[in-house]
Amino acid sequence: MASGYLDLAYFIEISIVFNLAYREIKHGTVLKKMKQIREKMSKDEELQERIKEIKKEDSLGSKVVESSYMKLTAIIECDVNKPKDCSDKNSKLYEAWSHNKNYCRYFVNTILTGQGLRQVNASIGVALIILFFATISPHIGIEEPSPYIWWPLFTFLVVTIFIPIRLLYMSEKVGNMLIGGNSQKGLIEKLEEEFNADYNQYLKEKAKNSPVPDTN
Repeated sequence: MASGYLDLAYFIEISIVFNLAYREIKHGTVLKKMKQIREKMSKDEELQERIKEIKKEDSLGSKVVESSYMKLTAIIECDVNKPKDCSDKNSKLYEAWSHNKNYCRYFVNTILTGQGLRQVNASIGVALIILFFATISPHIGIEEPSPYIWWPLFTFLVVTIFIPIRLLYMSEKVGNMLIGGNSQKGLIEKLEEEFNADYNQYLKEKAKNSPVPDTN
């Protein structure tokens, strides 16, 4: 059953709170952490030496290591490279996401492009327009909204509440998947471990295949 402007005001308040929670708290958190990780890796001398070493080689072992490195950088540098999407199953970014296309596409299309921020800004705009209408209506002779007015306004507000809730949930999910959370390793840490493991294996194979120096 339709009700009055006061009920709409409650939903407007809820909408504004959730949208501001995403805009002021959640948006950009994942990218900020990724930037910190990238800066840390760039200062890791051992890691940088390993990268230089594999790029000098042209062997199967070095290519395996380079593949691990490319998957790692595909994620941590994608905020700089701005990939279009995750539709290419042969891309290193798609491989890095363990072939999880839905989360990959959300990360690229919503977080990287800033689409999520635009969505919550639009939601806030809609909520404020409805608030303005509800405020001036009693002063222009519309004391109580008819069902034909109330229900569309209510529906718009529900949508503006659902949008930030979904964004908050998905961003938290993607952030934990990338960075880690609740004592669980994130995808970036796992890829770094994979790179180091492949590199150590590469060193073993290289040492094994190296000719033994003649001591005579």
